[in-house]
This record gives sequence, structure tokens and C-alpha cells, in this order.
Amino acid sequence: MVPPAGAGGRRFWLDIHRVTGMWISILALFLLVSGLPWTTVWGSGFQAARSYFAQMQVEQDWSTAPDTKTAPAKNTKSEPELNLSPAIYRVAVDAALSPPVALSPSTLQPGAWRISSMDPNLPARASVWVDANAAVLKRSEFADNPALDKVILTGIAAHEGQLSGLANQLLGLLAALGLMLLSISGFVMWYKRKPGRQLGAPKSRFYDKRIVALVTGLTLLLPMVLFSILSLLVTEWLILRRVERLRRFFALSERKT
Repeated sequence: MVPPAGAGGRRFWLDIHRVTGMWISILALFLLVSGLPWTTVWGSGFQAARSYFAQMQVEQDWSTAPDTKTAPAKNTKSEPELNLSPAIYRVAVDAALSPPVALSPSTLQPGAWRISSMDPNLPARASVWVDANAAVLKRSEFADNPALDKVILTGIAAHEGQLSGLANQLLGLLAALGLMLLSISGFVMWYKRKPGRQLGAPKSRFYDKRIVALVTGLTLLLPMVLFSILSLLVTEWLILRRVERLRRFFALSERKT
């Protein structure tokens, strides 16, 4: 749980690496899971699930792909003039939404406007729709979202450090520093034990099919990880094993694949 006192040399770095990894893995796992709704594969899956289980259609409040919008094409036709009356502006002020607040034309009905909170903390957002006469048509808040949306929006806000202010941001900083410490301690341990002009990769002592099956199953859930592993295997087979100097450096001639 904590590094033992009095250790020195490589043992010290091993204890630091082990204890840091145990605690930081919890934060890293949360960051991984909470970031899945942004991805193409998992995001599409979440979209399908919310559409299937939702009792009513609610607009999705997070994106699942990079913004692919391009600049609008030039149009010689005149655009209709937007009329934001003082009454609609007054409704926006009285709605007391969490700032910043955006007003935009709505497709709900002709002349309608949408008043939306753009708070970075997604659970704090709400929207109000008004007609051309400034009459409120409906209001949507976080509590109106399906259960899946509530979980995803809360996770995204925590992932971005927006859910609980400074405490949330300090946890994110702790996760980043912990991952950096893992990288540094891992490098130091490798450097202390590596042979002269070789990478120092350990010899393969066993081949457990259960581990291979587990890793394969996890990579199927994360397609880009699967792509990365396949790329490494192809690079090893096509290049690293065919160049004598590289094969000796990576100790590939001494390892079974």
C-alpha cells in the first residue's frame, strides 16, 4: 500500500513503481472508461443503447466524433432576418441558467428560440425553449435525462475536471503525475539492469494461452489497441527480425514468439 522505508537502489524504484501503479491504476481506469463515450466504436454503441432503452427521445449532450463541420458554402440568397425580441431576452435572463448561456433559433416551431446553458460541468446544463411571443414551450434539465445519459455526462465532467472544481482538477493532476512517475521509475529500473548494448528484454519463460485469450478479448473491446499490437507484431516480423543488428539489440533471437 505504501513504499517500505530504507530501501535503496533498484529496490527503491521497484517499490515506487509498484505502489504508484496500484493507486494510479484506479484513476487511470476511470479516465479510460469515462473517455469511451467520445470514441467512435464505443460512442456509437452508447448511442444505440440509449436509443433502444430510452422511453422518450432526449437530445444527446456529448459528441462521439471529432467536429467535422466545414465552413458554410457561400449562398447568394439572402438569409432570413432573426428577430430576438426584448421579451425573449428577458426570459433568458429570468431562466437563471448556469453561465455561459447561448441563444439560438430552434426548429421546434417557426420563430422559436432555444436558450441553452453551456456550462463546462455537463450535469449543470439546462435548456429552455420559447416561442416567438416569449412564451415558454418546455424546459429540459439534467434530471430529465435517461439514466445512461446521467452516468455518461457525470463521467465526462469528472474526466474533464469540471465536476467538482479544484478537487476534481487536483485528482486529474495526481493521475498525470502518477503516470509520469510510472514512466520514470520504469525507465530507471530498466536502465539499471539492462546489458551493455542490448535492450534487455526478458526471456520468455512461459506461454499461457489464458493470458493470450484475455489480452485478445480486451483488445477486441478497444480496437485501436488491437491495431497497435498488430502493427508492432508486423513491424517485428518484417523488419526487426530481418536486420541482424536490430535482432541482437532486441534479443529476438533468444526469444520465442
